[in-house]
Amino acid sequence: MNLPLRSIILTAIAALLSPDVSAEAAAAGQDDRIQKEIVPVVPPMSVQTDPFSQKDADLFKTPAKLYYPESWFHVIGGNITSEGLTADLEALAEAGFSGIHLFHGQFRGGPWPGLDHQVKFMGEEWNELFHHIGTECERLGLRLTMQGCPGWSTAGGPWNTPELGMRDVVYSRTDVHSEGPSTGVEVQLAVPQPSSEEWRDYRDVAVLAFPTPEGDTGKFLEPENITSDVEYAGWNSLFSGGAEEPLKFAPYGGNPHWIEFTLPGSAVIRSVVFDPVTTVSGRLYGVPGAGIKLEAIFPDGSRTTVLDNRIPLSGWQDDKTLTFACDEVEGASAYRMTFSNENEMTLKSLRFFSAARKNSWESEASWTLRSFTEGPTEGISSPGTMLHLDGIVDISGNMDADGNLSWDAPAGDWTILRFG
Repeated sequence: MNLPLRSIILTAIAALLSPDVSAEAAAAGQDDRIQKEIVPVVPPMSVQTDPFSQKDADLFKTPAKLYYPESWFHVIGGNITSEGLTADLEALAEAGFSGIHLFHGQFRGGPWPGLDHQVKFMGEEWNELFHHIGTECERLGLRLTMQGCPGWSTAGGPWNTPELGMRDVVYSRTDVHSEGPSTGVEVQLAVPQPSSEEWRDYRDVAVLAFPTPEGDTGKFLEPENITSDVEYAGWNSLFSGGAEEPLKFAPYGGNPHWIEFTLPGSAVIRSVVFDPVTTVSGRLYGVPGAGIKLEAIFPDGSRTTVLDNRIPLSGWQDDKTLTFACDEVEGASAYRMTFSNENEMTLKSLRFFSAARKNSWESEASWTLRSFTEGPTEGISSPGTMLHLDGIVDISGNMDADGNLSWDAPAGDWTILRFG
């Protein structure tokens, strides 16, 4: 008998709440075991709302069981028996763990090797064994937390249709100029990507517009007169974000690598955008060990540091750009960027923008698995380069199902974001 996931979860909850656990244990010859009090999930409100005091410092030295660690408890490929589960849970309770986080996984999608008997996921025997885990956790005073599905998909499975799947927010940008409401804006907004695959089940969320901030052209700056301590032929493609041959810096050994360049006209750098940390630091994304500095050089030879930070720690799922905010300075005749990298550093994209950006915004928005940057949290820019909340206009109702926008926009330059 196969049961829906909801039934399995309810069964586990019922096992935790069942008043007959001790009787069941006695029937199984376990009447000499004393049921323990379940460790609570969170502290009582009186503890949560009390101001910090010496009492907390004292309690930190002798924490309550509530604050003890839980154990990741894998049930892989149905390689389980009730006796083995009991032995494992008793060992965890004796070691002082506060609970378990139950995770069912299938070994490479097939049967567990070397076993004649397999416990089928969500079958009747599997259900009984999971009930056993619940009753044993209650007897031993262990919290029980469950993964919502088998495997590594967090909340996925064959029962999940696309419209019920996990979702990610995507957006597209369109810049327009309006002469005023009498003329208005007629434009087709690009569908945010990635969304073209049929299985993605794209849905529009909102269309927002705001006056385009000063310097926010949506385009990268194009360095000129480039010199460096390394020989490299692909500067233009590197600075446009698409180098086929990467720029590689060997470990700096106390002498930072450097790139020096000028910018056309009176351009100002307010943000620098790197590749994902996984690209910059390879398999060393856990500890990249790389510092970066950007200096503005003035006609009289003086210099001002506009960026001094480090490549942050990252994870294997880091696939987004890395943005650093810079201090805004006027009148620079050149810029010099230095790299103090303890390990080999690889760059396929290094773009400079006159647009102000929030430092490490990709991390703060949880768009990628990466820590925040270690240096200053924000660059210093003039008010005109900032986006102000009271200037944002919701024009979702002005776009039809095909992405055509018709809007009586006030005069000026506007940035339009289509979210989905």
